[in-house]
Amino acid sequence: MKQYDNYIINSAEIDTCEKICNALIYFNNVTETFSHVYKPTSNLFIREAVNLAGAFSNFENADYVSYFAGFMKEKFLKYYSHIPHIYGIAFVLDPRFRLGSLEECLNYYYAAFFGPLPMYEDNPIDPKKEYNEVSDIFYALFNEFHAQYGNAPPPPTQTSSKGKSIFKSTFANLIKKTKSTPATQQSTINEISLYLTYDVDFEEDDDFDVLNWWKGKERMFPVLAKMAKQVLSMPVSTVAVEQEFSSAGNVLTQTRMRLSAESLEMLICYHDWLKAARRAQEIDITPSQHFMDESTTEGGSTYAGDSD
Repeated sequence: MKQYDNYIINSAEIDTCEKICNALIYFNNVTETFSHVYKPTSNLFIREAVNLAGAFSNFENADYVSYFAGFMKEKFLKYYSHIPHIYGIAFVLDPRFRLGSLEECLNYYYAAFFGPLPMYEDNPIDPKKEYNEVSDIFYALFNEFHAQYGNAPPPPTQTSSKGKSIFKSTFANLIKKTKSTPATQQSTINEISLYLTYDVDFEEDDDFDVLNWWKGKERMFPVLAKMAKQVLSMPVSTVAVEQEFSSAGNVLTQTRMRLSAESLEMLICYHDWLKAARRAQEIDITPSQHFMDESTTEGGSTYAGDSD
């Protein structure tokens, strides 16, 4: 290392280092968003995925990060070459997004990763078909919940308010092109029609508590609120944080291979307790946490899947 003792970093190299750091910070923030365990993340996946698609396009054309950006993109597409429909449903259940912007986001995502519309040589996915499937599943799922919880009181009259743009990013630019879209299927479902056309007003920050919002709208949207509790309780990713964009292979030692199920459960619980202690969490359950936990006590299992 002595050969570098007298090396002086010039302004161009400093600028390159800053760009690399900013790129790494961005990927770290995305990873933390996908891996958060203390608040809903499934409703944020498409938003972050759209921004990530734009970031990969920019980074691949930049000399300072193009080398590792290619590996990270390949690793990301290993898991998300196709956006699961459940993330589309969660996206629709976020009142900031809904159906009005879903199709535009899907178009951008698949075009950014696989080529121009409408044909993709590497991945034959039709965004329009994906959008229609998510929409159909959303209505079908609502019908199932309506059959179980359809005796709730009718929603009150809608109150109007002005919406705001809250994200200054690739995703935000797409959102500006869309507006709240009225329901086109099953016009008799007044609750969905009201939700899809309901004007909302949010502060310009990213601390929006979607579960708390649904808790406050239970009387207006009784069935959708039940549906949101269960859909939004599912995490985006169960992949280890350090593996999401890693280009290295899995490291599995003999010690880790021999862990019993009981030992693994104990370690996971202990790890979560340590994280909770560091976060200095309150003992009292917050309203949004209580709202989400109700889904496990109201005579039904979560949408994610039941254990027999």
